[in-house]
Formats: sequence, structure tokens, C-alpha cells
Amino acid sequence: MSTTRDVKAKCLCGHYQLSLAVPKDQLPLAASVCHCDSCRHALGSLYACVAYVPESCLEAVQQSLPKLKASQWSSRRTTYFCPTCGSTIVDIIDGRVTIHTGALDQFDDTVQIQRQIFVKDTQDGGFSHWLKDLPIKTHATLSDRLPADWLQTGHQPAAYPSDRLHAHCLCSGVDFWISRPLTSSANPDNPKSDVRQHNFDRGDYDVNNPWWLCANRTKFFTEVCLCNSCRLSSSCDFLPWTYIPTTDISLAADGSLPFSRDFGTLKEYHSSDEASRYFCGQCGATIFYIREERPGIVNVAVGLLDAAEGSLAQSWLEWRTDGLDFKEDSVGRAATLVNNVEGALQKWGREASTSSS
Repeated sequence: MSTTRDVKAKCLCGHYQLSLAVPKDQLPLAASVCHCDSCRHALGSLYACVAYVPESCLEAVQQSLPKLKASQWSSRRTTYFCPTCGSTIVDIIDGRVTIHTGALDQFDDTVQIQRQIFVKDTQDGGFSHWLKDLPIKTHATLSDRLPADWLQTGHQPAAYPSDRLHAHCLCSGVDFWISRPLTSSANPDNPKSDVRQHNFDRGDYDVNNPWWLCANRTKFFTEVCLCNSCRLSSSCDFLPWTYIPTTDISLAADGSLPFSRDFGTLKEYHSSDEASRYFCGQCGATIFYIREERPGIVNVAVGLLDAAEGSLAQSWLEWRTDGLDFKEDSVGRAATLVNNVEGALQKWGREASTSSS
């Protein structure tokens, strides 16, 4: 009987694939979720989740690194991402090697999240709201415990007068600004939405009620995606997207430079015949997802945003809380995690609705 089990990881394009013979007595792999500013801007998600690689598997990981591009965050930390599709796979901090869990073929029985750290960086709790039902420790920074009542009040948005929202990757090679919804926001270049293919309840485009604008056209529709492509391209198990008309995106703080698909260190990967994914070619952060059927609306990775009120940017974004997009893609590999997050998200939405009524 084998004493090891194969644990596999890969990027979206398949250029990088890794198989580790992990001793069964070291499974599930211990993992940590980090909500720090650096992790959010380096990945485009609201957090990073990494599993620690056993000592017996370190050589295999090291041998695989030439297929990836290194991004040195600091003297202590280097990440490695696929230069073709942008998937961030390996993270080395203070010599300790980890793998981002979204890259793993399997989560259940393979990974066990033990803690979440740097929740204080989010200012509003961020994704930690949707992990608090899991039996994990929660820390304000690296090791100090977060007061129990902090998360309960963290989701309350405040009114901020700024009319432009800064967004950037970790290295700032990709840097842009989002304006509050303009009059033109309800009439992008292509008014028909392919979202209807997967969400029939939304219906076709209605000029009087565009699905991408919410709260009387003052906020942008936002949801959490679990599809395999988003998971693998970001190496995050959950990837939040907000839908922004190109008319509301500028490459200059004063709004003087219109949106472009070619600026800074932005790099494109054609993930299908219908769509392209964009990431930073220097730090690997997930940036945009654009379908050719609706080029006037851009999926923007929420982790890039620098909202004054916190990482959930609730004065800008209207979060979908009734469920997770493409849940069916992930329940087979991470049922316990997915169901817990979805239940917590729904509860959070109900509480937010009650408090605002």
C-alpha cells in the first residue's frame, strides 16, 4: 500500500504542471489565508490562500520553478507565476515554500485552512466575513487576535465623497482609475450581455435597468466567481469581479486618458475564442476579463481597488449575495469550503439588507 498521495497543481494554460508525492501522514496540508494589502494587489483577489509544502516535496517544487517567472515582493518574499497566463503558483517567504490553493486539482482532504491573517489591512473585514464560520483562527495582523466585535461592524459602509477610485497591481505596472457611473454607463458599446447565458433571471439588456448598475445607478454590480478558468488563472479559489463600463475607466487620475487594452505592464492571454484575460507581466496580478461579445463592459478584479472605506468598496460596489457564480465548477473539489463561504455570504447579505432598511 502506497504511503504517499499525488497532489497536483497547474496553471490555466497548462504550461506549468506539478505533481507532488505527499506522505499521507502529512495530509491535509496546513494552509493560511492572508488578507494583507500586498496579497490583494498581487493577485487581484480579496485574499491569498497558500498551502505549506512538506520538506520531502521541496526538491520537486524547486525543479519546476524555471517554468515560472519570479516576482520579488521584498527581500523576504518571492512569488512565481506563469508568464503565459498569469497564474501565481508558488510563494517563498523566509525560505518557506507554499503553493496557492486555487492551483490545486483538489482541496477537500488535501488542504486544511488553519488561520487567516492581516484582516486589519482590509479595514472592513473583506473576505474574512465569509470565512468566519470555518474553524480557523483569525488574526488582526500576523499573530495578534482580532477582537470578536470588529468583524460584526466591519461591513457597515460609510459615505465617501471621492469621485474616482484608484486601482493598481502590486508593482503599479498596471494603474488606472474608475469614475462613479456616468450617464453613458448605461449604454456601453455593446448593450447585450452574455451573462444571460448563465443567469437567466437577469434577462436581456434593458436601457432603463442595465444589469451592471445597481442602487439607482450609483454602484457597479459585483460577484464572486468559482469557475475553473478564473480559479486557475488567479490561483485563488474565489475570484471577485466587478463589471465596469469602459467609459468609466481612465488611465489618468483626472480622467483624461480613455480605457485601453494596451498600457503599462498589462499582458493578454486568450483563454477562449470568445474572451481574453489580462494580467500584470511583472507581478502576475489578475487585472481584467473581457468578452468580445460585450467589449464595452470590463470585468475588473476587485482586489486591485483602493477604496477609502475598505477592500469591499461598498460605496462603489453592489455585491451579489444570493449565491456564487459557477459554483458547480468547484463543489467537486472543495465542497466544504464552498458551501461554508456561500452560506456566510448569504447571511452577510441578509444582515446588510436588514441594517440598511
